[in-house]
Amino acid sequence: MATSAARKAARGLLLALALAGLACLTFAGGACRLPAAGGDEPGPGSGPEAVTPGEPGAGLPLRLPGGLLAFGLREPEPGGGGGTVMWLATIDSEGRNLTRRFSLHPDDSLLSLSPDGTRLVARRSPLGGEITWWLYDLAGGAVVELPIPPEGYITRVYWSGDSTRLAYMAMADSEAGTPERIGLVAVDGAEVTARATATRPSQGDGRMAWIPGSNAFLFVGNPQGLDRNLYVRNLDTGDERLVVRNVFCERLRVSPDGRLAAYYEGLMGGKVEIADLATGVKISVKTYPATVTDLAWSPDGVLLAIVYSDTEAGPARLDIYSTVADAVTVTTAAIAEWQYLLPPNLTWSRDGRYVFLAGDVKGQDSLGVYRVDPRDGRVVRVFACGEDQSIRNLNGTP
Repeated sequence: MATSAARKAARGLLLALALAGLACLTFAGGACRLPAAGGDEPGPGSGPEAVTPGEPGAGLPLRLPGGLLAFGLREPEPGGGGGTVMWLATIDSEGRNLTRRFSLHPDDSLLSLSPDGTRLVARRSPLGGEITWWLYDLAGGAVVELPIPPEGYITRVYWSGDSTRLAYMAMADSEAGTPERIGLVAVDGAEVTARATATRPSQGDGRMAWIPGSNAFLFVGNPQGLDRNLYVRNLDTGDERLVVRNVFCERLRVSPDGRLAAYYEGLMGGKVEIADLATGVKISVKTYPATVTDLAWSPDGVLLAIVYSDTEAGPARLDIYSTVADAVTVTTAAIAEWQYLLPPNLTWSRDGRYVFLAGDVKGQDSLGVYRVDPRDGRVVRVFACGEDQSIRNLNGTP
């Protein structure tokens, strides 16, 4: 247990780090406030007809002031053939102009858009079939299967900040005789090259994150191997450095400047913590009674969005934690009666004015994309799914 003096020192250090990213903020009466919002109340998304399947359509990325929101939109195939189709669809930050931009495979899920908005990775898991991973070139239309071995349990891949590499963690597969391992895939345009995987005990999905602007990432050791420490690993040299001891974390997220890591420590009930990657000093943000389903840093690294529910059944709420105030400054009301999708489904607009999240359905009228104002917690549904539509994984574009 840290002493009171040590805790104050830790918070002082985190505050100093946060102040470096405050160029876009103004102050009034000692309180931090964001630039004023503008615009009218948005309505449900609507837009042009779908492009021909297999064509890139309008392409990505599109450079808008607030960026785009991209997600998989699953719906019945046109013409009433009885099947389903999947699109990479986009809406702008006001929830207008829904566009079905790229045809995906109906069995694709866990979509992960590259930071530069030009490529997409999808996990393809047909019923009763083998899981494979696919890379979509959103500008040229090429689709390439990634050389990720099927052995082991892999549910996520992680883009490097420069959009040239993918890392993944695979759990041990006793039948195939493979150990836990960390894999790396280099991406150069449509060319894909698999690097040698490093055998290393790992805690698996959700416990790994690239450090922006570097060739290193964070990961957590294997608790079954009594290794519950947080490490930084250099992917080029293989060097590792211990950062924080004795953590059991989910939803590992690194701040945009690469100096702080936020994570949820617990399963059904636990706390969100922030650790300084240089010193290993950590502070507790808040304890949650049920579960935290996703975390996301604001583009300036000052605010942390936290999606959680008070009970296992929901409903969901959103907290905004300020590293400047060292407190949760905004908590939303219950956001309908919906259950949260698997991450990634929480993202900030590129200008940092809004947080967006997508929800799965408990009642059809609650399915869609929601926009939250981080200043006052105001929630607006900016995209409402139509009948027989569903969402797969919300991503933000530059």
